[in-house]
Amino acid sequence: MAPEIVKNLPYGQGVECWAVGVMIYDEMMTGHPPFYYNEREDMYDDNEQDKLGQNILNDEVDFPEDMSLAAVSTVMKLLMKNPAKRLGSNSSIDTVQQHPSFKGIDWQALQEKWAKPPEKEKVEKK
Repeated sequence: MAPEIVKNLPYGQGVECWAVGVMIYDEMMTGHPPFYYNEREDMYDDNEQDKLGQNILNDEVDFPEDMSLAAVSTVMKLLMKNPAKRLGSNSSIDTVQQHPSFKGIDWQALQEKWAKPPEKEKVEKK
């Protein structure tokens, strides 16, 4: 949830940019979400959603040391808590695609699903 959703404020395409930042961080870079609620800390607390919302509003994203500067820059700009400052929030989605960390990506090929993956999976021969 983007901070503006947590605060129950009106929102625009900035929430989509936030979601892209979360996906890049979680699915592509670290394997865990940038904000989470540790249910083991408060096993008897029924307000998990409230705790997660507070973490989204108050916590900073912790980036692994081995994450590239380009990836950190991209995710930081997509996860700006202030939607007015968030990458792609107040302009065309093209501004996200034009970020230096996406240099060399053929967006048309991706959209048409004929882009080749950057690495081929190695399959053992038997």
